[in-house]
Amino acid sequence: MEKREAIAKALEQKKEILKKNTAEYNKKIENLTNENRDFAAIGDAFKALGAKLAVTALSGNQAALEKIKNEMDALSKSRDEILKKAGVEGIKYTCEKCNDTGFQNGEICDCVKEAAGEIMLNDLYEISPAKECGFSSFSLDFYTDEKASKRMKSILDFAKVFAALQ
Repeated sequence: MEKREAIAKALEQKKEILKKNTAEYNKKIENLTNENRDFAAIGDAFKALGAKLAVTALSGNQAALEKIKNEMDALSKSRDEILKKAGVEGIKYTCEKCNDTGFQNGEICDCVKEAAGEIMLNDLYEISPAKECGFSSFSLDFYTDEKASKRMKSILDFAKVFAALQ
């Protein structure tokens, strides 16, 4: 698989993760809205203030805009308190740099590059005999010379210790 394909696949995976986590969060909000009248009322008040904000912004009335901003801030605090009491946290991201969008500052995020590398490695692993190789299948029988056999046994033991540390 080419790097470009692997990056596209990694971005698609990120998109699915974000979609799933966003849906879970939205479901929690929906449940809380249905179960908690105060939370539902805050949502309705936000909608009403949003419409009021648009009209007020067009009028240019700065005092009225400031009043709406203060009302929205108070609603936000109340909403946050209810969310905290209900144990509802924000969307859980697997990458804090890009918030699972796959991009950071207009560049592909490191998490996507890492995932693409893993995809390419797994792809290579699937088409190579590497999956059949391991310490359990390694045989010292090929080394008939006693000196070579001892040396390979030493190397094998070292490799096992090194692999265990990784």
